[in-house]
Amino acid sequence: MAVAPRHSARFGNHLEATRHVPDELLTIAPDVPWKQIRGIGNILRHEYHRIADDVIWVVVTEHITPLGVAVAAIKRHIGDEPQA
Repeated sequence: MAVAPRHSARFGNHLEATRHVPDELLTIAPDVPWKQIRGIGNILRHEYHRIADDVIWVVVTEHITPLGVAVAAIKRHIGDEPQA
């Protein structure tokens, strides 16, 4: 199964968004490899032609759900903070 470049780039854009999350919020989910996530987002956007489809498949099938759980925890934390 080939991953279309536009899908890789779109996925990379979502991962790129993690670069804008403050480090103190990332400590809410310390088991998530944030540095690697930030790095793969850059690769998917700019060097998608070098990524093997099986690597993308593993990321999507094994790592997206835990990442979603971590993002939900961060969003809950932000929602619990008093607004300035």
